[in-house]
Amino acid sequence: MNRYLEKKTIKYVAATFDNPTLYLKKTPAMPEYCFVEDIEMATKTLNKRLMEQIISYYSSDTRLDTPLVAVPVEITYEIIDDTE
Repeated sequence: MNRYLEKKTIKYVAATFDNPTLYLKKTPAMPEYCFVEDIEMATKTLNKRLMEQIISYYSSDTRLDTPLVAVPVEITYEIIDDTE
């Protein structure tokens, strides 16, 4: 099976380092937040500064002091040739 890299990008998520690691998800319509275990469902940004701003908004909106860290995530898109 051959794979062809189409695109690679770095995005940032907000994560706790609890067991299990949880990721912040912000709903776009309102300042509502929740934590998810599935990184695919987490809110992602294109740069670290923007994720740090979301973390700051989370802290001020919820008044909770959950320790969050902006973590880079590499996302790749590959074309897979499965004709073999």
